[in-house]
Amino acid sequence: AGSLYESLADDPRAGVWAQRAALELAKIHFSMGRYQAARDVIQEARLSSSSDEAALFLGMASVMTGDFESAIAPLEGIRRGRHPTWAMVTLAEAEPGAGRTDEACRLYESLAQARVNPAAWYRYGECLEADGRAAAAREEYAALANAYPQTPEAIRCAGKLSPAPEAPAPPRDDAETNAVPAGAEPPTTPPLRPPAPRTTSRSAPSIPTIRP
Repeated sequence: AGSLYESLADDPRAGVWAQRAALELAKIHFSMGRYQAARDVIQEARLSSSSDEAALFLGMASVMTGDFESAIAPLEGIRRGRHPTWAMVTLAEAEPGAGRTDEACRLYESLAQARVNPAAWYRYGECLEADGRAAAAREEYAALANAYPQTPEAIRCAGKLSPAPEAPAPPRDDAETNAVPAGAEPPTTPPLRPPAPRTTSRSAPSIPTIRP
């Protein structure tokens, strides 16, 4: 399929089919982890200016290659387009890499309030924790686990909500165990007494019988 899409994308006679083939080729590259190749196809065919889907894949591929600054412009352009949720989720992932963590948390808050994406909702809880709002974070984790009980985020929320195990008491050494409290008299050791002499009981010698 990739070869077919590639030949159509390169055919100047294909017209609109060439653009569609190029987008499908970019999506194949993305699904196989070839993120830079996906970016190259979309940019060379200039797809992102006319297709929300192409702009979304360009933004996602840019995030996956670590080019966060390049991801922001195409994603910002489709926040109110056909794929608003995925555009905002990906944009929130790009913002910290571009040095805008506060903006990422604002996006996560909007997504958490809409309750449309458990991963973004969990990220909002982490934003609250990082801001020192532990009680508010626990409320979000509890609500998320209740709304999406079958998701990996629900399992992670359970870990956040479970109480931390108490640390075991450190072992006490003999010196600490036998220490004398301040102000107390040390215990006295009773004096040793010599052992009493042992008495050996002897039986009387037997008298021999004298016969006449």
